[in-house]
Amino acid sequence: MAKFTFRQKMAPEEREGLLIAFFKGLACVKNSKEAAQVLSDLLTEQELDMLSKRLAIARALLRGDNYQEIVIRLKVSMGTIARVSSWLQESGEGFRLIISRLKPESVPHRSSPADPITQFKRKYPQYFWPQQVLERVVIAANKREREQLKALIKKTRKKTLLMRRLDFLLAVSKQNYHTT
Repeated sequence: MAKFTFRQKMAPEEREGLLIAFFKGLACVKNSKEAAQVLSDLLTEQELDMLSKRLAIARALLRGDNYQEIVIRLKVSMGTIARVSSWLQESGEGFRLIISRLKPESVPHRSSPADPITQFKRKYPQYFWPQQVLERVVIAANKREREQLKALIKKTRKKTLLMRRLDFLLAVSKQNYHTT
């Protein structure tokens, strides 16, 4: 972020007027594409990364993740996490507002970075593409398509690991489908 010398500081009234105009400008943004355009023009790539990591840290802290998980997953320092944590404890209404309005599918799923299987899947994603495709199909399927997939599974005599995974995904998605 830019730093200002004493000579560059403006009167509090002028500063307040500029901030109000800036906030009104941000409020005019209609969607995430426009937000990306505006913020890309206003901030450097490093500043964008810093702000997005702060939001991710706040989300993780509110979810109950511990500092070590956050350090490993987001590649941030303990000091950065402590700073965001203190902001959340002091007020944090802005963080909470954004996080509450994010759609669940836009929030990355929590996974344990220390889990060797998770690390292996990240390192060798090409071995897990059938599972990933199935997960996407189940997520995108409507109720009728889910029933057709279940019928297909029932017809399969010898269930492979992949078919058992699909069966599990359908059962989980059915529970989520009825709760939403």
